Amino acid sequence: MKKLRKGNYDVLLADPIYSGSDVTAEILGIPLVFSLRFSIANNWERLCGQLPAPPSYVPGAVSRLTDKINFSERTWNLLFYVLQDLVLDQCMWKKEHPPVPVR
Repeated sequence: MKKLRKGNYDVLLADPIYSGSDVTAEILGIPLVFSLRFSIANNWERLCGQLPAPPSYVPGAVSRLTDKINFSERTWNLLFYVLQDLVLDQCMWKKEHPPVPVR
């Protein structure tokens, strides 16, 4: 807590799944903002909720990359994001436009 107090933070961003963030924000006397990510690969939050996730330095969900990535890993991460978006678009397209049975 001493180290956190020295950081002089303005706000605490937290996932509600992990406990203790409300108490930490209360002790530090700063506002608490929950960010709940519920969709597969966080696509809905990123695309619809405008959650900032630049592929240049934010690893894709389940990609096993960390925030320390080199150029080739950044390129792979970008391709990973594109693939996730294509899969999501295909799933949404099939749901909204089911095939018409031929009689």
